Amino acid sequence: MSDELGRRDVQRRTRRAVALAVVAAGVMAITSALAVQAWLARHAAERRQKEAEDLVAFMLGDLNDKLAQVARLDVMAAVDDRAIRYFQAQPADELSARSLAQRVSALEKIGSVRLDQGQPGDALASYQAALPLAARLAGNRPQDAASQAAFAEVHGFIGIVHWRQGRLDDAQTSYAAAQAILQRALEQTPDDPALTFQLALVDNNIGHVMEMRGQLDDADTQYRRMLVLMRRLVDLQPANGEWAESLGIAYNNLGKLALMRGDLGDAVAKYSLDERLQTRLSLADPKNIDRRGNLISVQAILGRTQALAGDVASGMERLQHAVDEATELAELDPSNADLQEQIALYGTQLARLRRLSGDLLAAIRLTTKAESIFLRLTRQDPSNAAWQREYAETLVERAAQSRALGDAAAARQQAQAALRLLTPLRTKQPDDRATVLAMASARLVQAYASTDPGTAHALRVDAFRDTANAKSGKDDPRLLALRAEALLALERKDDAAPLIERLRAGGYRDAALLAVLRDHRVDYPADEPPVRQVATADGGALGSR
Repeated sequence: MSDELGRRDVQRRTRRAVALAVVAAGVMAITSALAVQAWLARHAAERRQKEAEDLVAFMLGDLNDKLAQVARLDVMAAVDDRAIRYFQAQPADELSARSLAQRVSALEKIGSVRLDQGQPGDALASYQAALPLAARLAGNRPQDAASQAAFAEVHGFIGIVHWRQGRLDDAQTSYAAAQAILQRALEQTPDDPALTFQLALVDNNIGHVMEMRGQLDDADTQYRRMLVLMRRLVDLQPANGEWAESLGIAYNNLGKLALMRGDLGDAVAKYSLDERLQTRLSLADPKNIDRRGNLISVQAILGRTQALAGDVASGMERLQHAVDEATELAELDPSNADLQEQIALYGTQLARLRRLSGDLLAAIRLTTKAESIFLRLTRQDPSNAAWQREYAETLVERAAQSRALGDAAAARQQAQAALRLLTPLRTKQPDDRATVLAMASARLVQAYASTDPGTAHALRVDAFRDTANAKSGKDDPRLLALRAEALLALERKDDAAPLIERLRAGGYRDAALLAVLRDHRVDYPADEPPVRQVATADGGALGSR
């Protein structure tokens, strides 16, 4: 009996073991199946994520570039917003390095579109959202040059917004942060082209801050450093259009400083070099709107400088071409604030030359349009210091036109409106050359239109002080011409004589100065300006357009 019970117990244990083995095998089979399924699902998810990242890369890369080239900021904004919604659907801590870099790029591009549309607040918010992500990417990949360049670039974009708003301390802080990142990265990967290019752009931006502060020697150092870096890069890759474009900008910067030093010949030569570079790039890629926009700018700058040297016909031709081109491009995308600014700014500069050449009606048409544009832009973005100043310059030209029409009351009102815009700008940036010139011009026009001799005298004294107190660039012929005009109006002809002689010797032949000198019966020989000879020797074509 006991043997029978023992056998049964053994059988029960055997059956239980077999059952457990079967269950275990089933569990293992199920687990294996689930593991295979999970692997397949994970593989599929990874494949889908890669496909999504590839699509986003296309949206942020080739598609964005093509949209930028045809000036479709509205479509660019929609594309970039869609990319951001994709990233927002993913937990930030689960983003791959590639997705993180794409998110930074998307936020940058959205910021740039908003900035071009005249929405600096939205642009700054987008750049600031990109900054911690770029910092995280750079921190995780300290040896990766592209990650370091992207981190520096975000700082640079933030600085650009601050610079446009006239917040120079904040702009300089952002640029310095970008510069430090790039210099550290270049210590690890010397001569890396992408990092070198970013550093050259930072030199450019810091130079602009120095220039607005009136620290022209410091600006010159930054601009020359940029020129050295860009020459090196262009020699390395002559076909790189972006680098060639920035080389032109480096020449343009130095041309502006040459003008402030009173060297009209060097200014025209440098601007001519920039124009030739931008012309070549635009002809090589005629559908690229950015390239055409760059050419518009340098043509206008060179044109107005030619006019200062007495070549008014070539100056007007270039400025008219710039206005026409900007108008054509703006029709493709009316939301592009930069193009609207070009139409208004260069239209105002052309109007001045039309008025001085006797075509008052054409001048009035140009400034009427410019005033309408600047009124809209300054309402859209009151923080943009450049737009405020340029609007004031348009009002000064309107005042000069009213004076030419004999409407002293309108001239006074327009000049006063210009001064109301310029006064707070001058308070914030007392050494910005463009603001100083605009303010002195506004005072002189208002003085001519004033019915009170005492008020007129005070305005002319203030204009003289505006131009005499510059802490650098004291040989700028535009400053000297306004100072001479103020002195002549104050009946201080003997004090004006040395300034007039310096202007004559330097080849300054601006039509406004010549008109003032004729009114005061001051002899000013209209011999051939040396600037024309310099430009010809340089290979430029002052009369070619």
